[in-house]
Amino acid sequence: MTGMTSAARTGFALRPGAIHRGFVAGTVWGVATAAGLLGLTASTEGFVCTPDVVATTGTALLLGWLTIGPFVALAPSRRTKG
Repeated sequence: MTGMTSAARTGFALRPGAIHRGFVAGTVWGVATAAGLLGLTASTEGFVCTPDVVATTGTALLLGWLTIGPFVALAPSRRTKG
């Protein structure tokens, strides 16, 4: 049984805005990671090529959306009631 099938059978539902929060968190993580890696490259090599910027940023964003995004989207709410 796949994860989606078991989620559908148990009545699992995402909170409102969960997908948006996951996307934003993955984007922030990807941009920060890409900036760090490109800064490291610039400090050691003295320059950064455009293909390096595109490849590094694209990879970091994709990995942010696929790894950090789901953690944030599925995290339990920490809001207090009352």
